[in-house]
Amino acid sequence: MMAQPNHIDHRCSAHGDYAEAAPDAALRRHIALVWIHRLPCEPEPSVLVVPDGCIDLLWCDSTLSVAGPDRVARRQVLAPGSVVVGLRFQPGAARHWLRLPATDIVDQRIALEDIWGADARRLADEAGIGQDPEDIARRLQRGLRRRAEDVTADDRDMRMLFAQLSQSHDSMPCPVSAAAARLDVSPRTLRRRSHDAFGYGPKTLERILRFQRFLATARDADGLADCAAAIGYADQAHLSREVKRLSGLPPTTILDHIA
Repeated sequence: MMAQPNHIDHRCSAHGDYAEAAPDAALRRHIALVWIHRLPCEPEPSVLVVPDGCIDLLWCDSTLSVAGPDRVARRQVLAPGSVVVGLRFQPGAARHWLRLPATDIVDQRIALEDIWGADARRLADEAGIGQDPEDIARRLQRGLRRRAEDVTADDRDMRMLFAQLSQSHDSMPCPVSAAAARLDVSPRTLRRRSHDAFGYGPKTLERILRFQRFLATARDADGLADCAAAIGYADQAHLSREVKRLSGLPPTTILDHIA
């Protein structure tokens, strides 16, 4: 059985049932979490997918694909009653598994078979034998455990960058420069490594992670102005511009989509 989720993934929480759990212990250096999304049986016009700075391996309809990092929101149409099983890579880990930089898959959904060939077909076939979504998730992880022996790189620095920018606030002086100093690299090197790991530079990643903080905290805030101040926007107008830029919707509307 899937463990109770620590938080709800805001891309999917308004459409069907969503749960997440920690991955197998042997995969936690590579995989951040496992999630299952069951869509309702009633027809839905589309699912709104918003940027979150992450890269996921997806199983749906007996096929495996890679969801690259998004820069802006997009709508995805899925068949009623579909089940999606996702494995979210740790920050920076996907490029070592896929053997390509994240910039190559920005705003894209790519068949894993195009990257791994026959290995992807075998993994999809093995997962498809699963009796339920939880069993499919277990089979996917078992297949990845075998492959993990060949993935030795550890992007600890990029995990640190992701964590630091997740907590950054506009009142902090030069958070990207501070991150570069903490990692003992130049800002230029940090930008290059960030593009390879996340598909975009640290400034864009910071904007996306701050937008995710808005989604996570806005419901409990005392109005958008207080929310803006609490999570690092200059003011409510700044929050509204950024939310519209990343999601295509004003703040109150995007919150309705994730209710």
